[in-house]
Amino acid sequence: MYSSSEDYTLSITRSLITCETPYKTDDRTAILQNNILPPFNSTNTIYLTGTALTQVKISDSTFKQCGINEDGGIFRLEGKVNFTDFKSTYSDNSAIEGAIISCSGCNVTMVKSTISNN
Repeated sequence: MYSSSEDYTLSITRSLITCETPYKTDDRTAILQNNILPPFNSTNTIYLTGTALTQVKISDSTFKQCGINEDGGIFRLEGKVNFTDFKSTYSDNSAIEGAIISCSGCNVTMVKSTISNN
């Protein structure tokens, strides 16, 4: 998913997003330790650019098995995007930079979220 705008709100609530990346935990560890080269993937699961008026609101959702990406296993955010998460679960996601989120200039708030095996 890609979006670029100065003023929008993206809301994801009570959703299950499984990317079904076909790699094992051992494979991910080897790639991130540079024992093997990562496959080139310049795409992102969700790539958003925006301004301080841009809102991303996530709640009670699950994101798993997204990666191996270069920047942000799930979210790549650029600009002054405001990202807020409440009670979501993130597991088995990976990227060279930012297993869950790659943030360049954005604001991130996570409350009661669960992060494991990323």
